[in-house]
Amino acid sequence: MKIFLKLSLIILICILNNHEALSQAAFNTGKIQIRVNRYGDVELWVPNGSQNILNTYRTSILVGVSANQVFDYYNDSQNQDTVKVDTAGGNLRIYGSFNNHYNDLPPEVLIKLEVFGWKNSSYAVLKFNIQNKDTLPINAIAGLEIIPQLEGTPELDTVEYLTNTSIIDIFEKHHIGYKLLSGQLASLKAFEYYDGFEIDSNYFSWLNYGIIDQFFTSNDTVSDNGSVVITSQAPVILNPNDSIIVYYALAYANSVNQLISNIASAENKYLILTSADEKQPVIADRIELYQNYPNPFNPSTIIEFRLPGNSEYTELKIYDILGKEIATLVSDNLPAGSYKYTWDGSGLASGVYFYRIKSGSFIETRKMILLR
Repeated sequence: MKIFLKLSLIILICILNNHEALSQAAFNTGKIQIRVNRYGDVELWVPNGSQNILNTYRTSILVGVSANQVFDYYNDSQNQDTVKVDTAGGNLRIYGSFNNHYNDLPPEVLIKLEVFGWKNSSYAVLKFNIQNKDTLPINAIAGLEIIPQLEGTPELDTVEYLTNTSIIDIFEKHHIGYKLLSGQLASLKAFEYYDGFEIDSNYFSWLNYGIIDQFFTSNDTVSDNGSVVITSQAPVILNPNDSIIVYYALAYANSVNQLISNIASAENKYLILTSADEKQPVIADRIELYQNYPNPFNPSTIIEFRLPGNSEYTELKIYDILGKEIATLVSDNLPAGSYKYTWDGSGLASGVYFYRIKSGSFIETRKMILLR
């Protein structure tokens, strides 16, 4: 079992006094080093003289469906495709994929991870592609589990949510920051680390916390374990083989102003990355209409679909719960490819709305929720 393997590895790590036994792929920007281990944990290391100092003990994806159905790093993740580093053409990228098929515990998901970095930068962009591999739809809540280790020690760190920039700032002498780039943060829970917290019911409760903790300081008089941070976004219904893509920025800085600047630079890189994705045609063997994200939303949401090889007259329309047409997003002959449209519900009441695609003889409708 993977848990037994992890315990063995943890013992070995304690002997070595670092995480290198688990590390599988890494790149160095010249200012930070990013490592991804065999189970998908993203670590940020900072050069200090002749050595690198670990500053994030764990950054990993969470996918929650119910109180006893949560995919997490510690209990579930195993590698499907070995993590590798790509530096071709001067690019800095780590990629790999992970699943929980070995333990037969729901939700059965496939996580495809990519971490992007840039030379002489103190930031990275994390991309998680979450695919439902179950035979039934799931209502998936995606989030991050973050365990800081600033200055190489898990203690005395402070977590502050910077409302104006939507950045999670974790600091002691220096700062590490996170920002959800592909949607809106629905909740942020920070608490003191304690042994045995990694159980599904806890994770699901924190993913559904529904509050943004504005400020938290770990209490060194209670323990020297530091903080744990759990983030989440709104749930998304994923039919079998459907996917959602979640992007986060991760940055290191010496001050809060520098952190804001570094996160902004990462966000600009994210916009370039996603713009490039949109320009790549995706040839499908069938029409696919994806669940909008975020969902619920306020006031705007993104609707994506992809079309197969034959060009067809395509319509994408929005309807209210009574079936009244609210908006037309697409009405045109479209070639094969992947498409993404933003719908803004400003001025409309909270409630259930529907979006429908009609392309040739194909028709599909999905539900979304505007929640103010």
